Amino acid sequence: MGLCSQPTVAIVGSGSFTSYGKDSAYRMAGEFASRGITVVSGMATGIDTYAHRGALSVEGYTAAVLGSCLDHLYPVQNLGLFREIC
Repeated sequence: MGLCSQPTVAIVGSGSFTSYGKDSAYRMAGEFASRGITVVSGMATGIDTYAHRGALSVEGYTAAVLGSCLDHLYPVQNLGLFREIC
């Protein structure tokens, strides 16, 4: 089955976040992913990063919506995360 036929949830938020926001994004993404729901977010630093990491922490699926082309990934700080998702 392709991504479009799977249940998905988008988790996005600010690059300037609180500890509560960071923890909530990570925890909720992990909960969704552990139930077979694909987590979709951007690749920005901040809440997007924690959403992807939460899904990956339970070996769930996560999909990144890129705001740049594949040969110029942005932000560079998330290159490792990009590789984990791929």
